[in-house]
Amino acid sequence: MLEVEAFSGTGGQSSAETAVFCADLHGRLTPVPPASLQFSLAVYGILIENNRVLLQVEPQTGLFYPLGGRFAAEQPPSQALRQLVYAATGISPVVHHLLLMREEMVLDGQKRAWRLSVAYYMLERPLNGRSNLIDFDTAAKPEWLPVAKLGREQMQFGYDAVQLAIGRMS
Repeated sequence: MLEVEAFSGTGGQSSAETAVFCADLHGRLTPVPPASLQFSLAVYGILIENNRVLLQVEPQTGLFYPLGGRFAAEQPPSQALRQLVYAATGISPVVHHLLLMREEMVLDGQKRAWRLSVAYYMLERPLNGRSNLIDFDTAAKPEWLPVAKLGREQMQFGYDAVQLAIGRMS
């Protein structure tokens, strides 16, 4: 967690307040009071086939991110991930091992501050069932990108998890 102490006061007296910095969609950091943070779990999956990774596009920035999103705490992460990936692609993937866990402080589109506990998992397309993507008419629809040409600057978030997945495949 990125924190800063801000001192203010008059007449030589000071009081310390701790602010948490949250990143918006464009990566700009905004200080927020810790009490304003809402907590949520988030889960994302990395699906790599034929040296390509399946990623979604953030419509506001044009940057890529792994399949997934926030989910309710009552739901097991693997079940939530399968549902989120199915909603985005029409494929219900096999969820494999955990690649990476992170705590992230973000601002959503409504400027609400979130402390996210994020898990990234390796995914595999199932042997039976739907094998092709549903063609959704949305700006966030998934795209296959060559792993050899994928750079950190193209990613909204999740680049480290993608790199870990690539390393596991070789």
